[in-house]
Amino acid sequence: PTANEAGQVKVIRMTATTATNAVTLALTNVSGGTQATSASFDAAAETLIVVAAGNKWGVIKELGVTLS
Repeated sequence: PTANEAGQVKVIRMTATTATNAVTLALTNVSGGTQATSASFDAAAETLIVVAAGNKWGVIKELGVTLS
């Protein structure tokens, strides 16, 4: 994140899926949680919440998302 994004919160949510259609999101500059490099969503309503803090995105909450 940039200095202008400090404090900004991003909510990333899987709104719908069919069968076993998993989605993997590459993560960069993430701290907290497991300091993961990817987030996998495989069911509707799975959610990842991050906040911009300095030059990193801090994981606030992960609901059903697999971080690795």
